[in-house]
Amino acid sequence: MKIGKGYIVGTGNEFFGPDYENILERVSNVNYVGKNYCVFYSIGEVKNVNRTEMMSYEMANLEKERLIREEKDLVQIWLYDYSFGEKTIINYAFPTLEKTWGRYKLVKNGFELALYNKGCFIKDHNDGLHIPRVCALICYLTKNWEKGMGGELYITDLDGNRIEVEPKFGNVAILNFKEANLQHEVMEITDNNLLRTSLIQIISEDETNY
Repeated sequence: MKIGKGYIVGTGNEFFGPDYENILERVSNVNYVGKNYCVFYSIGEVKNVNRTEMMSYEMANLEKERLIREEKDLVQIWLYDYSFGEKTIINYAFPTLEKTWGRYKLVKNGFELALYNKGCFIKDHNDGLHIPRVCALICYLTKNWEKGMGGELYITDLDGNRIEVEPKFGNVAILNFKEANLQHEVMEITDNNLLRTSLIQIISEDETNY
């Protein structure tokens, strides 16, 4: 486990508890092909977000490939199922999150499912300062990832050091927005057979506090 100003990276077992990977295993067998997806992409700047809803994984992948061919200024592109709503892991992790950010009243939502296949990436950026946001939580599901496939998350700390997070099953990454607004990027997937999958959630404060 590595903890710095603005980030926490390591394994879920280390941070959340010894049952984390067992629970993750039970929710990781997702039928990706049978779900609806958005193509999530930006042109010019990462903050210029576009979402194109598609009726299937296959259609979303075709649209992703078209955008990669035709848009010369893409700075991010990936797929996600915004309706996934997985709550088993967040229910297990939430007591630790509440303990870590005890001064804030956190809102518990289900996870979204993110998929990166060949050509998907996010250029170096930060997420901006949004007052209700507390942290971003990423829980990795990929079991066949190996060095050279792409898909690593790189976080740049306040001293300019780059922290690498391998997107392997059981690893987690947390960006702590209450401490810092760190630059980060996801390297392009270069392997034809890799489907990099993760559960993602922006943990926010209850906005009724404002």
